[in-house]
Amino acid sequence: DEFEVVSLINSHPEFCYIAEAEEDINNDGKKEKVLAGFALGSVHMQGKRRCIGYIDWVVVEPRFQCLGIGTSLVKAVVKTMKSEFQIQRLVADTPAENQPAINFFLTRIGLNEKVPHVYMSRRVTSNRTYSRPSNLNFTIRMLSVDDLHVVYSLGEKLFERFPNLIRNWDQHAVMTQFQTDREFSLVAVVDEQIAGFALGTYIEKPLQKKKFGHLTWLGVHPDFARQGVGRHLVSEFEKLVRSEGCQQLLVDTEEDNTAAISLFNSLNFSHKEKHVYFSTSELSLLLV
Repeated sequence: DEFEVVSLINSHPEFCYIAEAEEDINNDGKKEKVLAGFALGSVHMQGKRRCIGYIDWVVVEPRFQCLGIGTSLVKAVVKTMKSEFQIQRLVADTPAENQPAINFFLTRIGLNEKVPHVYMSRRVTSNRTYSRPSNLNFTIRMLSVDDLHVVYSLGEKLFERFPNLIRNWDQHAVMTQFQTDREFSLVAVVDEQIAGFALGTYIEKPLQKKKFGHLTWLGVHPDFARQGVGRHLVSEFEKLVRSEGCQQLLVDTEEDNTAAISLFNSLNFSHKEKHVYFSTSELSLLLV
């Protein structure tokens, strides 16, 4: 939306480029400059040393497509990212049904690493609970500083099979979560042992006058899997975002993470949207 575009331009103006063309708009022989396309990007740190360039938006007017404008825009953004931040990897995404964009990222930009992704959502409920009775005796509380190493170690084991191109699980990410969104960070505890965790945030869309809760990480120790821990964590997280006035709850995971998708389906998440994330660390062709 407009707020997101303004936010990107304000926070990363050096990664925002436009392409202009000249057209005889009034058929009077006088050519005027018109907007042919634009590309907006951002840079994100994963850990203390790994720098990721992200192509948030690249758009070309239909009548100017297939002329190399999109490729030139992305190259301009990447060159600036490389010179300013020495990015090691470039990431972009698009809805799975957008075949022209998929072909563009694969063939024109060379983003040859592909990870299918699923976004799911549902309305935040006012009084319904999605947790079920469990024979396991556990409690859920806020994440504390003493939990950070244990939560990090558990996540490192759980997320090894499902690498996320837009979020990297490392000590820096866990510490950042604790510092910025501690009030949306939960752990489940069994006999003083951490059995699972739910880490998230909320997103505000001022122009739409909407708030969304986003559960960014959910993990359960294998010893306590399928005993209601994950369901209770999601339910408690929903209470937190509800108190912030959120109307929608969002979750996402890799498309082949069938256990997570099964859990979210059982919690009445629907509105499934498939995305494809692309990535490459081979930036040389984009720098020429």
